[in-house]
Amino acid sequence: MKKLTREFYMRDAVTLARELLGKVLVHESGEGMTSGVIVETEQKENLYCEEVDEGVLHERCRNSCA
Repeated sequence: MKKLTREFYMRDAVTLARELLGKVLVHESGEGMTSGVIVETEQKENLYCEEVDEGVLHERCRNSCA
């Protein structure tokens, strides 16, 4: 299983939501490893990917946000 690249996340929300289905999330800690499969996604068309930091996707509104 390979880690997804930053470029994977830098796409429109509809495509990204569709392609995340079936991906496996893995978390390792001192207590061991846990994982799960993404079985449902939701796209927010008014958001875009701003950056990905260590697996965390940060999004911002395309229009003004309060």
